[in-house]
Amino acid sequence: MNKTSGVIRDLRKAPEPGDIYELGNNEHVTVISVEAGEVRYAPGAVEISIFRDASEEVMRSTVAMPYRMFRKWLATISAGRRVDTPPPG
Repeated sequence: MNKTSGVIRDLRKAPEPGDIYELGNNEHVTVISVEAGEVRYAPGAVEISIFRDASEEVMRSTVAMPYRMFRKWLATISAGRRVDTPPPG
């Protein structure tokens, strides 16, 4: 998959399922779900169809993080500060 097409570079955008964020240094995270104050994401750029669920392999690699913490993590990267990537779960 071409990781640069459709990738979100403005890290201030609110996460939605299927979004792929470019974190820099050729690192990406894909949002799998956003619900009940929690974001589930998978490391890497993974194409998720809105018509079908993510594969079992992708689901095993997902990490849950509180929504506010995920947004803060993205904002920190956007501001150019150094943080762990992918974010700790």
